[in-house]
Amino acid sequence: MLMLRGMTMVMNLSAVARRSLRHHRVGVAAVAALAGMMGASAATAADPLSLTFTGVVEPRQRVAIANQVTGVISKVLVVAGQRVDEGHPLFEIDAEPYEIDVKTAKADLDEARGRLRLAEDVSLRQSRLAERGSGAEARATQASIEVDVARAAVARQESALARAELALERTRIAAPIAGVVGRVRVSPGAFVEAEGGTVLGEIVDVDPILVGYAVPYEDRQRALKKTGKAAAVDLFENVSLTLVLPSGENYSHRGRPYFESAEIDRDSGMLTTWAEFPNPDGILVPGLAVKVLSEIHGSPIAAEDQK
Repeated sequence: MLMLRGMTMVMNLSAVARRSLRHHRVGVAAVAALAGMMGASAATAADPLSLTFTGVVEPRQRVAIANQVTGVISKVLVVAGQRVDEGHPLFEIDAEPYEIDVKTAKADLDEARGRLRLAEDVSLRQSRLAERGSGAEARATQASIEVDVARAAVARQESALARAELALERTRIAAPIAGVVGRVRVSPGAFVEAEGGTVLGEIVDVDPILVGYAVPYEDRQRALKKTGKAAAVDLFENVSLTLVLPSGENYSHRGRPYFESAEIDRDSGMLTTWAEFPNPDGILVPGLAVKVLSEIHGSPIAAEDQK
């Protein structure tokens, strides 16, 4: 009888243990499932919003080079495709006529200054005579007026000299920006007129360079919602861009949006965004079609992470 009770007690204890273990496993599984759901939700919130667009490479600046004085092109100092820094000499116009103008203006100024000294000397003598009561008041007044006229002549000749020196300086045409020289449109010996607005060549700024791409309005609004930003200009610091070249390779430098168009294109329903990319090796060429991979993050991206 005691053995039977002992066996019953052991069986009851085993049943309790099994139920306890079963409940424990269910509890662990529930906690694990809940943790997994929370982790998946957190990961979803942290994951960037990825979008793809079609873009075209554009120069950051394009400057037409024109002459400001009339003359004959004496030197062409660059070739198409050459990289130049700001201030690099590009063209020279025959300077001899302008050098003569400067010499003439200097001589005219010297003459005007001499006439002023003479007028001042006469005025001083007439003033002393008038002070002695020699009845020369009228001549003193006339001499003073002649001094004023001589001073005006000096000022006029100083302006003429400055104008002549400026024209001489403009016979040397330098690069207004750093960039790559485009097509050179003149050769030595060509006659160019200042009033004609002759384009001698152009320079395009390609480092950094821009990539323009069309963004659907709906994608723009999704990105704003993702980041909690009110305007696109505030959103840009949360965006990282990668380019895919026509070869299928990723471009080695990352970029960031630079600015967007002020209005939506009525035909396409899209806004144009321009992004800026480093281009030290000249791999990105204006007109090149590329794919733009955009990642919009929930928080700003550090500048060093864009490289």
